[in-house]
Amino acid sequence: MWTLKCQTILRNRGGHTNLLVICVDTPPKQRDVSFSKRIWAATTSWLSCPDLLLCLGSGRPKVLDYWHAIAKTPTSSLKGLQTAIILIVWEIWKERNERVFGNRSSLPSVIMDKIREEEKDWILAGAKNLAELVG
Repeated sequence: MWTLKCQTILRNRGGHTNLLVICVDTPPKQRDVSFSKRIWAATTSWLSCPDLLLCLGSGRPKVLDYWHAIAKTPTSSLKGLQTAIILIVWEIWKERNERVFGNRSSLPSVIMDKIREEEKDWILAGAKNLAELVG
């Protein structure tokens, strides 16, 4: 699903008024990146890790580069942070699939609620480092 941003222009040429509509496509990938950034921004406060956004937003081309940058992030529990990253990426991926294949989308606040609920399930399943991180 593409979003069209349209602008209507009235033009007068040779005594005739023409209606001109200019539409610009916004590709889904661009919207998804903006959505993902909002989720990551929200998780930095949830995880009490403001440096996380800095290492994720510095133009690293590969996931492995992100992972190494995360390893250098000051935190009380590196393993807990890595588990949280996997959880967040998983929820963003599921939302992306809903948008692409189900033609449904959720607000970032709804996704954050889903992440927090899933976090509780992961902790019950034995993610003790995640429990240390989120308290």
